[in-house]
Amino acid sequence: MYKLRLVSTDEEIIQFERLRTEVFSKGRKTINTLYESPFADAIKDGDMLAFLCMEEKRPIGGMLIRQQGKDIKLSRIFVQKEKQGQGAGSFMLKYLDDHKNFFEDYYATDIYGIITEPLNTSVDYYFNKGYDYSGYQMYKQYKKSNK
Repeated sequence: MYKLRLVSTDEEIIQFERLRTEVFSKGRKTINTLYESPFADAIKDGDMLAFLCMEEKRPIGGMLIRQQGKDIKLSRIFVQKEKQGQGAGSFMLKYLDDHKNFFEDYYATDIYGIITEPLNTSVDYYFNKGYDYSGYQMYKQYKKSNK
């Protein structure tokens, strides 16, 4: 069972960045301070929201999002190699879909969709999750409500 934890403290930012660099740089770099994190200032200032994906109180992945116009931009999504293919990535994407109201309240605006820039190897994954491909981005628009 997965849970998401919003990153809010300096220690959580470092934990998030360690996990992100472990996945993306194959463990060649270790983050020890906030100064080594390219996203620390944006996370601390609230310009970007970082979430840790937890499995039994252990972080196994995460996602980094920000507002882009009237949309949410999924800037990074990652899962530890040994945990890939077990539903953690799908869980995080579903969280974005299911918590549209949270993001609208946080950004104080209507949110129309989700944008992501997938790696070439993950385009099919996003297609299967309902995203449309346009240029270098995948886009998923929220269904219009009948108000």
